[in-house]
Amino acid sequence: MAKLPHLSDEHHFAIACVAAHAAKLDHTIDSLVYLTIQPEEISQYLVKNVGADRLVELIKIAFLAELKEYTPKLNLLFETTKKLRGERNHVLHWLYEPTSAPDTVRFMDKRRGREAKPKDMTAKDIQKLADAIDANADELVEWWNLYNWHYEIRLHGKPSQLTHPPRWALPRALRPPRK
Repeated sequence: MAKLPHLSDEHHFAIACVAAHAAKLDHTIDSLVYLTIQPEEISQYLVKNVGADRLVELIKIAFLAELKEYTPKLNLLFETTKKLRGERNHVLHWLYEPTSAPDTVRFMDKRRGREAKPKDMTAKDIQKLADAIDANADELVEWWNLYNWHYEIRLHGKPSQLTHPPRWALPRALRPPRK
């Protein structure tokens, strides 16, 4: 595959990072649906036949049902997930054009009937997007750990239920500082 002549090596590398981290995010979404939705036959059907945008909504519903007290944080997490997946589409599916600035590239959706909302990005902007996608996939897994801990406690009705989740079960953003 030939390099695009109007993209710098830094742009090529950053776009490749977006592709790799977006694949990780999609794999995470599939895995969370597969591990969360029961019975297994239903989760397999969903992962094979339903688009990732709808799978994100299924995970959100499951998390909100179990973790009601974290609703604002979960809503923000899933808004961010949707936003990042949309921005990923700009980088991976739109066409690239050079700009007057040598370090900036313009992404354009040139499909007929679509509003062309160009987005100008530097390689650094694209790399920030890749890093945000990677962090979002990790955060989804952290929230799944908390979801799973809550679900297990409720399912088994353990007599000595903890009033607060242990530190390891909390997403990093919710963990109290170490003493």
